[in-house]
Amino acid sequence: MIGEVVDGHEILRPLGAGGMGEVYLARGAQGALRAFKIVRTDRQTSPQAAARFRREVMALSKLQHPGIIRILDAGRLENGALYLGMEYVAGPDLQAAVGWDGPFQVGDAVRILVQLAAALAYAHGAGVIHRDLKPANVILEEGDASRAKIIDFGLAKIAENEGLTRLTEDKQALGSPLYWAPEQSTNNDVGPPADIYSLGGIAYFLMTGEPMFRPRPAVAMVYAHTHEQPQPLAERCRGVELPAGLDELVARCVAKIPSQRPTAGDLVVALDRMLATMPATVGQRRAAQRLFTSTSLNNMQDALTNQMRQVLLDLASVLQRPTDDIDRIQQELSELELDFAVLESDVQMAVDPEVEEKHGAITQQLTQLQAALADAYRELFDAVNADRNRAVPDAHALFSELDSLVEQYRTL
Repeated sequence: MIGEVVDGHEILRPLGAGGMGEVYLARGAQGALRAFKIVRTDRQTSPQAAARFRREVMALSKLQHPGIIRILDAGRLENGALYLGMEYVAGPDLQAAVGWDGPFQVGDAVRILVQLAAALAYAHGAGVIHRDLKPANVILEEGDASRAKIIDFGLAKIAENEGLTRLTEDKQALGSPLYWAPEQSTNNDVGPPADIYSLGGIAYFLMTGEPMFRPRPAVAMVYAHTHEQPQPLAERCRGVELPAGLDELVARCVAKIPSQRPTAGDLVVALDRMLATMPATVGQRRAAQRLFTSTSLNNMQDALTNQMRQVLLDLASVLQRPTDDIDRIQQELSELELDFAVLESDVQMAVDPEVEEKHGAITQQLTQLQAALADAYRELFDAVNADRNRAVPDAHALFSELDSLVEQYRTL
């Protein structure tokens, strides 16, 4: 796709992959940037299906709200693939933001939630339901918690109606529907309350850094959403002062029965009141992105992370800086990933509590080791930079390459 022209825009580079396809950054003749989503299909799309797809997608373009990424165009490529052009907003999604820096401060988390609730209230009033709300579908413009925007509004329903391939194993965690409402797995009567349930799940993720229910195989995850009660948010946030009523409000959002959940409008009012009593924290937590962290959610970020790591190791070798911690953690990761791959096939075959428990334990170990590896690289990064002014000539080109990669990473 790189270098191709779509709707008068040249494709520049990939931005990532989502549940419906790959997303690319493109630039028009006048320099305007746009995000293009190339939609996966199971079969060659007929002209009639493509026209229907465009008609339904363009109906969504009428959603014009500061908290919703606008759809600008839709159509079919020469190879038959469907595409849609969207407003481009630079910044991490919530999944990546939490992956880089951990949970949000409570004030920033509530500020994000009230923006999402306002966007949902607007869309629900227009008769549109998201049906696939999750951290990866929320962008923070320039990393700012006060500028949250929802993407892919209403596309889940279009994909379902058109028989498009959707990756319900949305690469977030073990192929599980982490943010689906109970009714999304049991019937087709999915209304606005389903989005509210997902928003409650996002609240857990924002303030704890983890989903409401621990990742598990899809069948077990559906059972959890339908039958298990999540641990109260206040218990998951021990040592953190939550505003009065937030725990109860989130518990109502994730009620099993749709009619017991608040409306998006109710949430806006309640969250606004809480926010008014809290100190301003915007920007304090997001002063800098955490380098050398691989999220496995954004192809470009992962590629740059791997390149930065390799250049840093080359610099360490030239500067004779030890990398023992990195070597040790990498070895442990390699061994554990092999165990995980073997166990993964067992988990997919059947729901066995003992296998699931072991699967969950290894998943947690992998997460901890990956975080430790990122920390080790950041420590090496600081140590190497301390030697920059007295570096040998062989290191100068490597420093320039590292600086260029870091700048690219920060602007994603």
